[in-house]
Amino acid sequence: MELPEYVNPSNLGIRLANHQKALRYDRISESELKETLRYYHASVEWGVDYQLGRIIKYLEGRGIADNTILVFTSDHGDFMGHHHMVRKGMFLYDALLHVPMIWYAPGHIGKGLFLDSMTQNIDIFPTILDFAGIEIPEHLSGRSLKNILQGQPDKNDNLDVFAYASYSDLPEGYWSSPEPYFNPKSDVPFHSRVENLTWKDDKHTVMVRDRNWKLILSETHKPELYYMADRHVEKQNLYDQSQYRQKFIELERKLNTMKKW
Repeated sequence: MELPEYVNPSNLGIRLANHQKALRYDRISESELKETLRYYHASVEWGVDYQLGRIIKYLEGRGIADNTILVFTSDHGDFMGHHHMVRKGMFLYDALLHVPMIWYAPGHIGKGLFLDSMTQNIDIFPTILDFAGIEIPEHLSGRSLKNILQGQPDKNDNLDVFAYASYSDLPEGYWSSPEPYFNPKSDVPFHSRVENLTWKDDKHTVMVRDRNWKLILSETHKPELYYMADRHVEKQNLYDQSQYRQKFIELERKLNTMKKW
């Protein structure tokens, strides 16, 4: 089990750095982190892969597999070792936003086809309508992915994608009296701990991302600008570097057009 390259949370923003420290991720050893990731992978193998296999076997047994579309996705991702962290948080980094979108439709979608188009979960419904031969309402959000799933070039290869979340900063004076989200004396493995925090998500954050650039704005912290270059790991906030000022303005305008937050 190999851990991701470590990127210090402070390279991104103080909120992520505070989150790492507050939940004691900075204290977990590499061996504990690897054991947690092994546990995650084993859980997915039984709790997801095996169960999907049962569904497909049932469809084949009924003779309707060739007339059924299966889509596997998720509502959020997991840090999975990035920044020496696991689980989720109310952040708009690719570790939590770049979720699976796996399509299974024998006879309609080519086997083993890998696509790197900019897509969103709101594209799933219009795509299913398109495959079913149903007219897509003009007011519907998202776009059909049918053509690119069938191997045609993506005409919107650098499409903008957006995300929005509510979050909480640490309570005032937190570090003088940290909240014990979990009993540190417990022998429950790290991967099985349940967080019991009382922070209220009363602030808002928004994001726009294209193939190469990402901008994150929030109510209480400075902007975060990242050059992604087809990657899915933010490494350094470039907002304070003057040579990228125009890119920041361009992306900020897109966010303000999308939502007056």
